Amino acid sequence: MLAKPAKKIRLLDVHEAVEDTKLFSMHRTPPCKSCAVGGNILDALQPTLARARKALEDELAKATIADIAAEVARLGKFSIPLVW
Repeated sequence: MLAKPAKKIRLLDVHEAVEDTKLFSMHRTPPCKSCAVGGNILDALQPTLARARKALEDELAKATIADIAAEVARLGKFSIPLVW
């Protein structure tokens, strides 16, 4: 049983509820600041990773649990009762 109708639960809501919303984890240990690469890698990666996260979240916000259930039913060639 869902807390609200499946058509009102976005995949983004599920993602935020159950996943670590950090799309990519950074270095386990901080990079060496005196290194030409290590000292700049986080700042260089951040804009790209932020855009990737936004794209993922935008896509997840477009689909609902009901959308996915309907697609599973279509692919599996069965119907879902209209009780939700």
